[in-house]
Amino acid sequence: MKPVNTLLAVSVMATAMAAATAYADTNIRWQERTHNFGTFNEDLGKVSCRFTGVNEGTDTVFITETRSTCGCTVPKISTNTLAPGDTINVDVTYDADRRPGPFDKKITLVCGDAGREILTISGKVKGSARSLSANYPHKYDHFRLQNPFVGVGNIIKGHMGSAILLGINDQDYTITPVIEDLPKYINAICQPDTAAEGDNFIFSFTIDTSDSQAPFGLSVDSLRLSIKEFPEDIITIPMTYIISEDFSKLSREERRKAPMLTIDGSSIDFGRIDPTSDTPLKRDILLVNPSDTTLLLRRVYTFDKNISVSIPDDKIEPRGSMNLTVEVIPSILKDQDMLNARVNIVSNSPANHQATVRVVGEVIKPE
Repeated sequence: MKPVNTLLAVSVMATAMAAATAYADTNIRWQERTHNFGTFNEDLGKVSCRFTGVNEGTDTVFITETRSTCGCTVPKISTNTLAPGDTINVDVTYDADRRPGPFDKKITLVCGDAGREILTISGKVKGSARSLSANYPHKYDHFRLQNPFVGVGNIIKGHMGSAILLGINDQDYTITPVIEDLPKYINAICQPDTAAEGDNFIFSFTIDTSDSQAPFGLSVDSLRLSIKEFPEDIITIPMTYIISEDFSKLSREERRKAPMLTIDGSSIDFGRIDPTSDTPLKRDILLVNPSDTTLLLRRVYTFDKNISVSIPDDKIEPRGSMNLTVEVIPSILKDQDMLNARVNIVSNSPANHQATVRVVGEVIKPE
């Protein structure tokens, strides 16, 4: 056991020495390490400040690299060699053009084996009308948003999905953005809780698809976004996401034995529809499971308000079949020229997991 303990001790000491070397004291003493520009108008353009330091050590400090958080922040050093007692000036310029909102940027001076120095600039840019329109083009009563919707994309069932919604307070008062009435499997957090004039805010969303209420297929939820200070002013933001089943771990043999979904045709045609009638019209399409394994219909749905869809059961036995029924009330179509809708079918068939049936018809116009 002794050799193991010795090796472990040497490893810990080496790690500690490496950390100490990376962050050693360079002996540069700064008048200030941070500078806050405060709040200023974007039209001011580039703003600059100077950091001044003195090498109070007994060794020469060599600055081997200077870097910043992003290209918007440009540092310029007066020298890269500091003998004992020498002074260094670091001029930092921040370009506020098209960057409304708060900022916090780091400037790092790498001083070889002596370690590194980190300086910080911060402030808040009050965006110009042009910049706000370009970066947050969607204007509402109390704020602006970068996008008018939240798109999550595809999520494998049982996994977590995530997305963000970016906004900015373009008013001269503080706001507290809130989102209410979410499905219980969706969580939303706003950071910061409140946004002062010119502040950005970010809604972070997580979708827990392991929840039994999280539906397979495409979903479009309506997010109710409001301001706590003005609760009557509510806007609706759509959120879209697709929840799919994971078949990636199935072996070739498991896929061969998996349930299958075949559809007898690709569309349902109602033909000519009389919009003066209130009598419902119904058409069927046959769903078939030609496999030796039970087919589960995870979800059958449509987003078209002109039709309704129904199935007698949520599974099809091996070598079995089932009718899917679509119903139309003709009078609903009186202001339309045609019926063109879709029915979506989600099943546990790896070969045909998400299928679509078109529903069409011609609306007769009175002479």
